[in-house]
Amino acid sequence: MSNLKFNYESLQDTETIKTYLESLIDSIQKGCINLKSNGEEISMQVDDLVKFTVRAKKKDGLNKLNIKLSWAESKDKKLDTSKPMIIS
Repeated sequence: MSNLKFNYESLQDTETIKTYLESLIDSIQKGCINLKSNGEEISMQVDDLVKFTVRAKKKDGLNKLNIKLSWAESKDKKLDTSKPMIIS
């Protein structure tokens, strides 16, 4: 099994962040998340059960919110990349 990683970090206005989150919600509902930026790309089939973790922290005027989704892909399922979604 291959190891693939995708990393993206940028400073954005709240409207852009909202657009990213809406695209992520749409991707989850469709059952496949495709991410692409600067030559990096990853595609993940979303399972029916997803672990959802939220962590928040405030320290010295710095606010931090981490949202984590994790799941195991079934070995029976194959990825359908015929209709990729790009979050830029």
